[in-house]
Amino acid sequence: MGLIATLCIWEGGRIVSVAVTLAVGVNTDGRREVLGMAIGASEAEPFWTEFLRDLVRRGLSGVKLVISFVGQTVPRTVC
Repeated sequence: MGLIATLCIWEGGRIVSVAVTLAVGVNTDGRREVLGMAIGASEAEPFWTEFLRDLVRRGLSGVKLVISFVGQTVPRTVC
């Protein structure tokens, strides 16, 4: 996984905070590739579950390592 950021956007006449997640992988040639990007209301477990399931539906397989900086949310989702 890669970049996780919280941004403020204009929505429905007000400013709201959203989580932006960018998954980055390393291919067999050692080059980094963007695997996916998602915007959600928060970085809660349901967000991560859907984000990771979407990557798998699009063909992600053979994951050897997941690194997370968001506490326990991603490890619970991956396990």
